[in-house]
This record gives sequence, structure tokens and C-alpha cells, in this order.
Amino acid sequence: MKKISTLTVLVVAAFLVSAQSYRPFPESGYFWNEEHSMLLPGPCGYDYHTCESPVYFGLDTTINSVNYHRLYYRQICMWQTTAVPPIPPCQFSGAYNVGENLFACFRQDSSLKKVFIYDIGNQVEALLYDFNLSAGDTLPQAYNNPDYPNVYVTRTDSILLSDGYHKRYVLNVPLLSFGDTISIIEGIGSSVGLVASLVTPFENNDLLLCFANSVQTIYPDASTSCSIALGIRDIDAQPLIELFPNPFRDYVNITNAAGMKDASIRIYQADGRLVLDRKVEPGDSRISLPGLTEGIYFVVLDTEKGRAIQKLIRL
Repeated sequence: MKKISTLTVLVVAAFLVSAQSYRPFPESGYFWNEEHSMLLPGPCGYDYHTCESPVYFGLDTTINSVNYHRLYYRQICMWQTTAVPPIPPCQFSGAYNVGENLFACFRQDSSLKKVFIYDIGNQVEALLYDFNLSAGDTLPQAYNNPDYPNVYVTRTDSILLSDGYHKRYVLNVPLLSFGDTISIIEGIGSSVGLVASLVTPFENNDLLLCFANSVQTIYPDASTSCSIALGIRDIDAQPLIELFPNPFRDYVNITNAAGMKDASIRIYQADGRLVLDRKVEPGDSRISLPGLTEGIYFVVLDTEKGRAIQKLIRL
């Protein structure tokens, strides 16, 4: 009798996966909450930063005559130094906010079951998700798949979320937690974030906390609290300055530069390589940055009042 019951369950599960219609990505009215952690150089060695980010829709845009849906994000971040104990005047930990920035521009072709992203750094369109996969298939070369062709689908199944069944593709990419792996889900993205790299964490960690609309939380379940207000509450360590424009090309402007004393600025590439380290004099409102390649940079400004950190994109 048990064998018959087990067989029945497997048949029903297979039917659900095969019969389920494709779920396209939302194009308005939904948001994602993500968590991203990274190790960055600091004044006392390395600091570990953990940021929670709501990702939400803005107005559509047109790039090269193609319409894209714009997503924005903001962050509330905590950091802690790896130096134990930190040598004064270095701090052990702190917090900061990251203001609203462009997160991604994407479009989809529901008939092809594919989602595309505009790669801002390389100024080209790239594949983000392909939902035409079966167990054993290699994950296609894509914006979020730097380990191609080593990533493949181990199995597919169907998970019941608040709005019904979604097809899930379980990958062979392990996470830090034992026995868990990364998966991608129709209509939502991946379990590590909408555009995060599908790789095993090493000195960084990415996680999709929840996915929701104004009515209910869809992922992981309806009982999970998921608020788009995340990241806008005040914290003690407010940004001391703002650098603009962002994205930038050959220079950035500094707000409130006239009131700074004993300030220094360091700019790092996303891989941690230091590309600029200099003093900032009062009234020094523009910094030239010629010769930098396209990509993501982190700016660390230290003053007598504390530290400000901002992420910039070079086009």
C-alpha cells in the first residue's frame, strides 16, 4: 500500500510540473527584499558589511530603442571590523544608509520564457534567466552565471507559494548551510537575489529574503514579514556626504565638502583593489577619476565625524 501511495504522489508531482503554465516576471507593483554581505578593506584591516535592500520598480526607460523596466534599490547596512581588538581610533562596528540608486534595467520575452538585463558596465543586453530547462541541462551563459558551463540543473519541481504554484529549478551550486543549494524560481528570480551571481559564497553572501506585493508576501510564504519600507529608517551613522553623478564617467562632485576637516577618501573596485587614496581639502568639491574602467566602485570617506560609504557605478 505504501508503494502505491508513493507512486501516486510522484505521478501527481510530475503532473503539476508538466501541466503548470509559465509564470512571467512582474512588471510593476511587486518588490524584492535582499541581503548582501561582503568583505571590504577598511582602515584597520578588513570590515565585513551586511546590507538589507528593498528592490522596487521605477518608471520604464528606453535604451537603444528597446523598452526596459527600471528597478531601484536602497540599503541599510551594518559593518564590523575583522581586527580583534581594533586599535584606536578604529571602531569595532558601525552602520550607514545607502540612498536610492538604479538597481537594474530588465525586459522579458514571455513567449521564449527568457528574462534579459541591460549590462550597464558593458553597455550591452545580456541573458539573465532562461526558464526552458530540464533536469541535467547546463545553465546557459548569462549575466548572473560566471561559472558557465559548470552550473547545471539537478532537478525541477513545483513549489506552492501564496499566489499558487511556481516551477523551481534546483542547481548544483551549494550554499554555506549544509545540504542547501541555489535555485531559480519562475516569476521571482533566484534564491540568492534577483541579479546576484549564482556561485557558492566566499567572503560574501547573498540571499533573497522575501518577494511581495502590496497585498501579501509571495515568497517564501504568506507568514513572512516583507516591507518595502526597509532601509529608510534613521540610524546613528548618517552619510556625511553624497557623491554625484551616479553613474559617473570621469569625475564626481562632493556635497558638503566645505564643512569637512581632516578628511580622506579611498575608492575601491568591487574586487577590493584600491584605485584612489587621497586627502580631501575643505572646498574640494570635485574629484577627477580618469582612466577607470566600467563597473562598480565603493567610496570610503573618513572625517573627524565618522565614516561614510557609497557605491558608485562607472559607465
